[in-house]
Amino acid sequence: MGVHWRRVGIHWEDIDEDISVASLLSPEKFMRLEHRLGKFGLQLAAAKSRVIPFSRNGEPGATRFDFLGSEFYWGKDRAGKLHLKRRTSRKKLRNSLSNFTAWCKQSRHVPLKKLFASLNLKLRGYYNYYGVSGNSDRLREFFNEAMGSLWKWLNRRSQRRSFTRAAFDDLLDHFHVLRPRIVRRSRPGLQRRFFYARA
Repeated sequence: MGVHWRRVGIHWEDIDEDISVASLLSPEKFMRLEHRLGKFGLQLAAAKSRVIPFSRNGEPGATRFDFLGSEFYWGKDRAGKLHLKRRTSRKKLRNSLSNFTAWCKQSRHVPLKKLFASLNLKLRGYYNYYGVSGNSDRLREFFNEAMGSLWKWLNRRSQRRSFTRAAFDDLLDHFHVLRPRIVRRSRPGLQRRFFYARA
């Protein structure tokens, strides 16, 4: 018996692929999705699913929401057109900086070559996840705060101060520490994504 596949289209409207489908549906379509999933013995997690008012008209409490560590909000492009934009949520930024500071404190005695290799891996992962168009300010904020924390903890390796700020900046250049960068850009020409579901 052969497996039959059918193509299902989803309209994403310039939104990245990692947003769940249910988060983009109207309340009526959301209810239909619940019913359809029930046919296959699946269900939405009630604690993780809800309908959030989200309007570009500026209604109170409906202009932004947090999802998967990002804040989604309406913003204007250079031409003045409204677009859905994304940046790192404040809560996630604070948590990331807190975790980074704990890592600096724990790793300050690691040899510098190994420490900076590990640092670049951490920064690359952060930029790959949060490096989306429109998030450069929060990326720079994370980098500046993180490097300030690393400088502080490297200077606590011994009783005397190890690095001036200029020497620390030279160290960052020497070990080719990754600077904040946008990794993914929105692709306006690609409005649809297709996936295949078993029939």
